[in-house]
Amino acid sequence: MKKNKDSYRYRLEHIIDAMNKIELISKDLSREKFVSDIAAGSAVCYQFLIIGEAIASLPAEMTNQYDYPWYKPRSFRNFLAHEYFGVDLIMVFDTIKKDLPELRQLITMMISDLQK
Repeated sequence: MKKNKDSYRYRLEHIIDAMNKIELISKDLSREKFVSDIAAGSAVCYQFLIIGEAIASLPAEMTNQYDYPWYKPRSFRNFLAHEYFGVDLIMVFDTIKKDLPELRQLITMMISDLQK
């Protein structure tokens, strides 16, 4: 079980790291600047891919313990990876502002719960 806990914590820490990078990239950008900054948009989308992949690797027995729509970050990852030509950076920016704070709080709680 310890090995699994370590593996899960490792994935959760990937998510936190990706969120930190997203916040670092986007913190000083307005929506308009973010949308026009190709490098920032691409870098943030890549971090969302990491978040989605890491979440997809977590077992249902773990994620089912938390009331969160886990399909959303996985679906967002799939959209970014497979429908890359249709990515709207306004939507990406709004996701940063609206969804990441709640996800960060939850992932932080999950890491804490694993340490118990």
